[in-house]
Amino acid sequence: MNDIEIALQVSAEVGLHYEQGRANSRVLPEHSLKCFRSLASVICHFLDNHLSLTMKLDDNIYAIETSRLLKKPDIYRLHALRLNGNKGVHPEACPETDFLSLASESEKAALDLIKTLYKLVPIQKHALLASSARLWKWGLG
Repeated sequence: MNDIEIALQVSAEVGLHYEQGRANSRVLPEHSLKCFRSLASVICHFLDNHLSLTMKLDDNIYAIETSRLLKKPDIYRLHALRLNGNKGVHPEACPETDFLSLASESEKAALDLIKTLYKLVPIQKHALLASSARLWKWGLG
């Protein structure tokens, strides 16, 4: 199973954002950073257990941190996706930034987060999520 298939087994939306970010990381790194930032938001909502999440990603990451749904390394990864994504959205604010390196860093952080989420999804749901993810990806779900 490859990384995109693992992401799709976590959820269709997680898989879609990860796949888009990964596909663009070497050709359109700023866009890739935006996709990975969106992935961080999707992951927060995926983990939402009545945490009263808001529209502010920083607040949502903090809510997940205080609820202890993820360990510190994964919280740092969420923040990295958020901060790198902010640079991708506003490249004019950081003209000396190496966006290819940031996209590569974000891709690794995203994959590590997805591996954590994959372990949290009950085994019996993996097959069901994978089939629904394929349908959702093609607009049939």
